[in-house]
Amino acid sequence: MFIRTQRIKNRSTGTLYEYRQIVESVWQDGRSRHRVVTSLGTAPTVEKKLEELRAELTPLEAAHDEHLEKATTARDTIKRRWWPIVESYHGGIPSMEQVVRAAGTWFGSGGSREQREYRYQFGGYEVRESPYLGKYEIFQGYAEFRGEHRTMVQESRFAEFLEPQIKKLRVRIAALEDAKAALEEPSN
Repeated sequence: MFIRTQRIKNRSTGTLYEYRQIVESVWQDGRSRHRVVTSLGTAPTVEKKLEELRAELTPLEAAHDEHLEKATTARDTIKRRWWPIVESYHGGIPSMEQVVRAAGTWFGSGGSREQREYRYQFGGYEVRESPYLGKYEIFQGYAEFRGEHRTMVQESRFAEFLEPQIKKLRVRIAALEDAKAALEEPSN
């Protein structure tokens, strides 16, 4: 294994760029060929490329952990405040679709009797009067539950969105570390 440098000139600006690759020699069709193990891009050394990748990975991992923490906090709040209701209606933490199907809208008197009863279970029920709307119902407890549930779902999705990017960087770092170890081994 060795590091190969390719020089490429930008035709419009005349600027010369150097790209580095770690390559190995392999036998193919009775001849020795070079196979690219990994690319270093413009990084001058393997160590520098590893630093760049780790610097890229660190904020992604921090964001992933932050989103998971927010989702876990929201899930714990749901379990602490509304678990008997959620358990009796859904048998556990429901999906967003199950919540909407069970409750309909949270504001106003709309929905079926079952949907209103579901929203009522969460507490904070009030009847208010407005010159514009007349009498209307507010289900504040359900609104708080719905907010926590939405936070849990959204933050979980954000964390899931970051996972493939994190995995890709970890695989790339592992490949570079393996290539670095192979480069440091004395050749026979």
